[in-house]
Amino acid sequence: MRVRGGLVGVILGLGLGVASAQTNDDFQKCADPDTGADLTVHYCTRAIQSGQLSEANLASAFYNRAIGYDEKTEYDKSLADYDQAIRLNPNKANFFNNRGNAYRSKGEQDRALADYDQALRLNPNYAIAYLNRGTVYDDKKDFDRAITEYSQSIRLDPNYALAYKNRGNTYRHKGDYDRAILDYEQAIRMKPTDAETINFRGIAYRNKGEYDRAIQDYTEAIRLNSKEPDYIINRGNAYRSKGEQDRALADYDQAVRLNPNYAIAYLNRGNVYDDKKDYDRAIADYSQALRLDSNYALAYKNRGNTYRHKGEYDRALADYDQALRLTPTDAQLYLNRGNVYDDKGDYDKAIAEFDQALRLNPNYALAYRNRGSAYDDKRDYDRAILDYDQAIQLSPTDAVAFNLRGITYRNKRNYDRALADYDQAIRLDPKYTLPYLNRGNVYDDKGDYDRAIADYSQALQLDPNYALAYKNRGNAYRHKGDYERAIADYSQALRLNPKDVAAYNSRGNTYGDKGDYDRAIADYDEVLRLNPTYALAYRSRGMARFKVAKFQAAALDLAKALELSPTDAYVALWLYLAQARAGQDGRVELGKSTPRLRLQDWPGPVVSLYLGQSTPEATFAAAANPDPKRQQEQQCEADFYVGEHFLLQGVKSDAIRLLRSATASCPRSFYEASGAKAELQRLEN
Repeated sequence: MRVRGGLVGVILGLGLGVASAQTNDDFQKCADPDTGADLTVHYCTRAIQSGQLSEANLASAFYNRAIGYDEKTEYDKSLADYDQAIRLNPNKANFFNNRGNAYRSKGEQDRALADYDQALRLNPNYAIAYLNRGTVYDDKKDFDRAITEYSQSIRLDPNYALAYKNRGNTYRHKGDYDRAILDYEQAIRMKPTDAETINFRGIAYRNKGEYDRAIQDYTEAIRLNSKEPDYIINRGNAYRSKGEQDRALADYDQAVRLNPNYAIAYLNRGNVYDDKKDYDRAIADYSQALRLDSNYALAYKNRGNTYRHKGEYDRALADYDQALRLTPTDAQLYLNRGNVYDDKGDYDKAIAEFDQALRLNPNYALAYRNRGSAYDDKRDYDRAILDYDQAIQLSPTDAVAFNLRGITYRNKRNYDRALADYDQAIRLDPKYTLPYLNRGNVYDDKGDYDRAIADYSQALQLDPNYALAYKNRGNAYRHKGDYERAIADYSQALRLNPKDVAAYNSRGNTYGDKGDYDRAIADYDEVLRLNPTYALAYRSRGMARFKVAKFQAAALDLAKALELSPTDAYVALWLYLAQARAGQDGRVELGKSTPRLRLQDWPGPVVSLYLGQSTPEATFAAAANPDPKRQQEQQCEADFYVGEHFLLQGVKSDAIRLLRSATASCPRSFYEASGAKAELQRLEN
């Protein structure tokens, strides 16, 4: 707050003469607070240059001209005049107070504080100086000292509405929204038509999540001052927080109409278009904001986010880089850049970016969470869990962090801990769909298909258009052997997402489980039409053709699958079987594959058997595993593959015995289960 200095005593003449009428008039206009800034500078300059002012009035003229320069934002000139005024009259508290304001406007906060301190030494009851000193402490984020200053200002002047308003702002900056609202209410009682204070109260209500009360305040502020775009933008932000995007857009449009050169309005409108996935319009608005303000770091950041949402990762990185040039200590920008590298699969670069975010902000829970996700992507599960632990310690109500840690525990096959994390995520946010889906996945892994189906169904109750939940519920029904329901769920997933190749592939597998290989192959054909390089579809189609004894066609598909996925030992085994059954020497291609396969891991021992480097007994021994679930799975696979080995050797009785065992013990969804069934039908008919 600036105080215009008035006339100090009677204008005194110089020497034996008296001041001219012109000088007297100039000085009166120089001191008049209703004189505009340009005219204040004009009249004060004429009075100063007249040479007819007393020392006291000359100090007042410099002081008043300084205020004019302040209003013109010409702070270097105003500071020079305040210096002159103080030199002439160093005992005026308001001179120091206003020079402090000029220093604050220039961002020289310590100099501002020194001047406010001096003003208060000269006048310890100067409420305005306490208020201004509080404002600097707020700028410096020393909120407790700011509140102390505002409180002292209020003690000196209990009707000082601006002190209540500013103290309310500081409480809001501290996150103490209830106290902020109490102060705003006190200020509004004193000045019920102060639109700015009503707007600030709306911000506090929005920060509390009380969007309807915020909208009421913004609407009242707009009624009092319909020409202020900030109030309209703030109401738009509240509508956006409520999910009422069209109302938000209407407000941002109105703000743009009021001020077509207001970059903030374009930025906020871009945010809503991004929410609506109208990415091109979002980018257009962010670009317009940048045309209006080329140093608008937030516009670069948000445009980068939208490019990321579009999958244009290089453009996203370029925008984040530009934002970092403008705000090099913004930890969130490093986090965002890390997210893009993670999206691109460059996990080491992602981790380096998250590291930098944490160097800038060691308590940045989201950076720990996202770095944990990158470590999970790298399959460095122990480091991932350490990061999730830290994120949860910093933010113990973060349901997403519990959900992500649950995923990592599932990847480690620590199903009980995974379930505990999903349970906690659901307790924290019962409407969060992902933990239901992921908990369903764990129950499916554990063979508890009914619980899995219940969780997928809950996810669908929360989001009826959740294609992945239909697909995963289809998997659980398939694993239960309820093929009709599985096919119905896959079909619904495809209605919601007609290009989901995994859903087509899974539906094809289910048709195969039913023995309906024509429909299965039709689904695999559709997968390959949509994605000609989808290795799993070649694998699935090749196995389906194997099961209907189209061994040559099966071998062609499986060869293509192995070309696309050269480290897949199961594909190499099935290619060997298809070629052998087609009358070819499958060991040639199998031998070529071995350098790329991990023969020490299951099913590597089967490869050794087929190459003549091992025995059936050694293969069964290698299938043993301390995990009961994996033991059952590997044993059933050993039954199938060793049975196929005996079949190729012409030992039909042992082949039938082992294939029957595979049919009985393999999970229904395993290729080996349906493969054994098809072989037995050929052998026993």
